[in-house]
Amino acid sequence: MALGVPYFIDHELAGEYGNNEKVYMKGPFREGTEFQGFQSRLKRKEIFMQGLMAIEKESQNEFNDSFINLEAEQQDQILSRFAKDEVKLKGVKASTFFGLLREATLAGAYSDPLYGGNTNMDGWRMKNFPGSKMSYIEEIESEDFVEMEPSALYDHLH
Repeated sequence: MALGVPYFIDHELAGEYGNNEKVYMKGPFREGTEFQGFQSRLKRKEIFMQGLMAIEKESQNEFNDSFINLEAEQQDQILSRFAKDEVKLKGVKASTFFGLLREATLAGAYSDPLYGGNTNMDGWRMKNFPGSKMSYIEEIESEDFVEMEPSALYDHLH
């Protein structure tokens, strides 16, 4: 929550990404290979909704509690089932949902704050990533590691 990842994902799912506006969505919808990418008649926002409801159902069935109240190890157990396709979803593999969730979580944690995640550039700070820099001309010749405060895209607009 501290990095704003849920806000980032909600924003993405409400827009072009969640509505698959730049994805070919005509059939046939056959199971593809792992190299063929996204293969579903469902929109990403529909996959997320179904997947999140299934996570909650698995949590209730296994631990008799909401997913958000579980210990980290218990949450990992449930998410691992999705990654291994041990949970059945309609119209999409559970591993596809897990992959989309993982990808969106990482994007929300490490993308530029301009997009609604990575609050206060804290994701970048955790990785010592400097963010958006116009030039490294002053630092490039240094033989030592140069620590820098991260800067976001909007910093260049002022």
